[in-house]
Amino acid sequence: MFKKYIAFFISLFLIITMLPLAIMQKVYAYQNNSYFNDLKIGLVSMSASSISISLSGDYALNGKVYPSGSLLSLTTDGTSILLNGTTLNQINLVPNSNSSFLIITSGTVSNKYMGSFLIKVLNGKLLPINSIYIEDYLKGVVGYEMANNFPLEALKAQTIAARNYALSRIGYEASKGYDFDDTASYQVYKGYNSSYQNVINAVNQTRGEVLLYNDKLVETLYSAWHGGVSENSENVWGNTVPYLRSVSDPYESDAWPNGNRIYSNAQVQAALVSKRYLSSTDIFESLDLSSITRFPSGRVSSINIIYKDSAGVDQTKSVTKDNTRTFLGLPSNLYTVTYDSVNGFYTFSGKGNGHGLGMSQIGARNRASAGQTYNEILKFYYQGTYIQNLILKASLGTITQNSSSLYLRNAISFNASGINGNGYGYLFKYVVKNDSNIVFTQDYSSSTELNYTPLNSGNYTAEIYIKDNFSISDYDDMKVIPFSIYNPLNLVSFNKDIQNVFTGDTVTLSSIVNGGSGSGVQYKYVVSRDGQTIALRNYDTNNSFSFNPNLPGNYEVYVYAVDPISKKEFDVTGKITFGVIQRASIASATVSGYLYEGKMVTLNSTSTVSDSTNINYKYEIYNNESLLTSNSFSESSQFSFTPSNSGVYTIKIYEKDGLSSRSYDSIKQFDITISSKPLILSTLPLSYGMTNKDVALLQNALIKLGYPLSGATGYFGSQTKDTVISFQKSKGLTADGIVGNLTYKTLNDALIQKAGIKNLTF
Repeated sequence: MFKKYIAFFISLFLIITMLPLAIMQKVYAYQNNSYFNDLKIGLVSMSASSISISLSGDYALNGKVYPSGSLLSLTTDGTSILLNGTTLNQINLVPNSNSSFLIITSGTVSNKYMGSFLIKVLNGKLLPINSIYIEDYLKGVVGYEMANNFPLEALKAQTIAARNYALSRIGYEASKGYDFDDTASYQVYKGYNSSYQNVINAVNQTRGEVLLYNDKLVETLYSAWHGGVSENSENVWGNTVPYLRSVSDPYESDAWPNGNRIYSNAQVQAALVSKRYLSSTDIFESLDLSSITRFPSGRVSSINIIYKDSAGVDQTKSVTKDNTRTFLGLPSNLYTVTYDSVNGFYTFSGKGNGHGLGMSQIGARNRASAGQTYNEILKFYYQGTYIQNLILKASLGTITQNSSSLYLRNAISFNASGINGNGYGYLFKYVVKNDSNIVFTQDYSSSTELNYTPLNSGNYTAEIYIKDNFSISDYDDMKVIPFSIYNPLNLVSFNKDIQNVFTGDTVTLSSIVNGGSGSGVQYKYVVSRDGQTIALRNYDTNNSFSFNPNLPGNYEVYVYAVDPISKKEFDVTGKITFGVIQRASIASATVSGYLYEGKMVTLNSTSTVSDSTNINYKYEIYNNESLLTSNSFSESSQFSFTPSNSGVYTIKIYEKDGLSSRSYDSIKQFDITISSKPLILSTLPLSYGMTNKDVALLQNALIKLGYPLSGATGYFGSQTKDTVISFQKSKGLTADGIVGNLTYKTLNDALIQKAGIKNLTF
């Protein structure tokens, strides 16, 4: 049942030919194309001069179909094959279905096999050569290296070990027409047994997995059990292998099967001569028990044989390493030995079974029973190793979608591509859902394309699955592509933002649509005046457009909307027409008045010609940047104010059309200067007999008014008094010849009137 390796440890690391995978394949340090090619197993254990084959399923035999149930009787005369009376050089049997199998009977042994066969004559016997995928091969191996009732995790560990071994032995028997045979010289292979469900599950669940160390295939040596401790590789065959290290294993410490081994001197002599440690003329004397040395594991590393040669001279021969086990055919070299000198017997008592390298099958069983996983088991027995799956997962590459047909009752198509994987082809599956309801399924096939015609609008998803041809997963990669099926695009509204448009206004036009894909709709605007295009904005996702009409006239604006998934020039269009009014502005402003402090100033505005007669004006009067007075917009173009102080006054005149949406349409600003009083006296009243500067100022004022004074002497004499009385009489004042406040004011008024009214235009 348990595998015992007897082949020499050929090399530390087996270099496997690297396989270039598909374009854009993720690069792994270890890749093996041999895994993807069928193994060729020489069924040496079934080789005989006559065999029979029972077919379960249709098979093509040298091109001719033999139906299921056919029985083939084959014999050989040593050179040719006789099949049911027909002589053939060789036979090719190829199943028509992967589920087909056949049963080969050789002597009393019958085994069931999958795959195809080449049957030829080799060494005078019929030799079936089974071409089979490595995973199906392993289903006929693992159950005979371990028992089917072992825990699943132990069987998985054994499966990976057997897979590593098979890959490392491909081509070893190429000269015979196959890779290796089905015997214990390699791995026992007895075909397919459907009752071995644990084995089948172990193989399926580790499909493609191999054990690596530093990106090289591990030599997965194993033995039945180690006796509680494994061994370093250099202590067995001399080569240091970093992953074959001695480790204590508390999960097994079983003693030798069938108890101690007891050998007489004569039996030792016979064994040593048989194994050529001694010649037939040598005489065994003893085993030098005092010479025994041990490895740290406790295994015997050396023991000396004392013997006499043919000349009768005492000689010593040292047995080392794993030979301390095989020199007497002991189960292991983890033993103690005693000698019964009275009876002449050596008693060997030990643990373990095998060379002690790598995995203990009993230890793996016990570890799995304790809850360890196959990964943990392998990493324990093969230090520093790791698992990699040779079946690389496929990935979805580009996915193209026919986006011009996402409208109700139009066919929609998806096309997917694959990347990565193993480069031997991909399988694709499509599932279409409307909301959460599956409405269409296209099961796995090599077809990369989906075509589907939706019958309802709404939200959909396309689930796209991919897996490598060798994958047994439900899928390796998947993507969900959301899409919607839409009703046709429809223009709901098309408006401008202001009701009455004047020249110079910024007009914003906006459109609203529904239906279509709902986002990314593009809009084009064309503006014409009196039939001539004056503005154009090409397609853009902005649904509004602004422009400034500088001339009055009749305008037409067209909007064109196109859905992003549409291939039409446009899907819908709309048009609005409106007139643009010539905007009025302040043509000129006039200022009328004496332009002296305390005297009214009248302002008047005139406007340019407008299409509207509803013009309104507003005035603001500032002195020293302070607003003195203003009015609200009114239809009156005239405004008056009385400046109380001299100085510079700033006038702001605003004009607004009654139909305009602006706060004002035009503004005019200018400055005017208001003069102080013509006569400024610091002393009042002035009367007869006074002499000062104010009298001189008074005399000058009277002279300006045309009164006959001889001059401005500064003396208020009788001439001045008489002149003042004349002025008072002319103005209806009390003629007392004294200049008080009223006379002073009346004099200023007369001087201002003398200066006259000013009319300014701006």
